[in-house]
Amino acid sequence: MNDNKKFFEEKMEEDIKELDRNISKLSNKLEEMKEENKPAYEKIMAELKEKRHALEVKSREVRETGDEAWSEMESGIKSAYQELKKASESALDKLQE
Repeated sequence: MNDNKKFFEEKMEEDIKELDRNISKLSNKLEEMKEENKPAYEKIMAELKEKRHALEVKSREVRETGDEAWSEMESGIKSAYQELKKASESALDKLQE
C-alpha cells in the first residue's frame, strides 16, 4: 500500500472523529440558543452533516481504491476534507461569539 495513502486514511479517520465532536458541540450549542437565532444555525448544521456524510463516502472510496486510483483522487478528497473542517471551525467560532 502506498504510504501516503495509508497515512491519509488514518489521518482522515481521526479527523472525521474530530469533526463529529465539533458537530456534536454545535448541536449542543444550538439547543441552548434563542429560537430566533436557530434557523441560520440549523441550516449550517444541515450543511455540515451533509458535507460530513460526503466525506465519509470519500473515505470509503479511498479505502477501496488501489494506489493508482488514489493518486488521481488525492487532491479532490483533501480539498473536500479541508472545506468541511474549515466550515465546522467557522460555525463553532460563530457560536462562541
